[in-house]
Amino acid sequence: MKVPYLSASRLDIAQKCIAHYGFKYDPQDADYITVKQKNEHRDNMQAAKLGTNIHNALEEWRRPNPKTGRVRRPVLSQLIRLYKEECSKNELDFPFYEDGLQMIERWFNQRGHSKVKVLQVEQSFGSHRAPYVLSNGTPVFGFIDLVLEHDDGTIELLDYKSQRKPMRQDEANSNVQAGIYLTVARELWPDRPLMFTFDLLRYGTVTTVWDDAKIERFKDWLKTKYEWIQSVEEPVATIGEGCKWCPYTEVCPKAQDLILNGSWDL
Repeated sequence: MKVPYLSASRLDIAQKCIAHYGFKYDPQDADYITVKQKNEHRDNMQAAKLGTNIHNALEEWRRPNPKTGRVRRPVLSQLIRLYKEECSKNELDFPFYEDGLQMIERWFNQRGHSKVKVLQVEQSFGSHRAPYVLSNGTPVFGFIDLVLEHDDGTIELLDYKSQRKPMRQDEANSNVQAGIYLTVARELWPDRPLMFTFDLLRYGTVTTVWDDAKIERFKDWLKTKYEWIQSVEEPVATIGEGCKWCPYTEVCPKAQDLILNGSWDL
């Protein structure tokens, strides 16, 4: 199966159902492509578009002035203006628009006044066509929302999350996205202390710190996942709770068989 690179979202889909990964990232006929396009209709993308608009507004608000290197003064009205500009380009239904305003105001009141030293905003590692290749040969691709530098030299990677579910510390400590970003960061900043922070816009922040040994173990594990997906020639669907929300049930042979024999409700 095609695996041009790994990301947290690609790997999550593959682990939950390798058939879903194939339908989405390696469609073999027009029916799969049609279902994929159907799932990307605006009505199914409102939550994702809301997250994108808030991300973009926060990232631009944090971006240092290219001429002076200074960051913006912590003014809420500027952040709201940037959010409105994003919504004018990537439209939202009113309830989602309102939800975004509330998240932005809550975030600003809790964390918007803190002074930070910004190294990079929306730093990419690799691209779709030319992913970043880790030292063990595993290709990865992604964007780090914000890279900060602390007074003691620590590099902090920060990722904004608009999800409705809070995150526990143990979940952050084993999170695949954190692992990928910390692994890349260890190669980019080999001699600096590292930390990764999930900035949960509805709640607060959750920070995880991995030592070098854990990062190396994760990198080895990631390579096994990359090789596993590559080795799959005939993906078989995994039936589970995720099938209730999967957009590919109408083209999934296993799901259709359950529907036809009356077992779907089980």
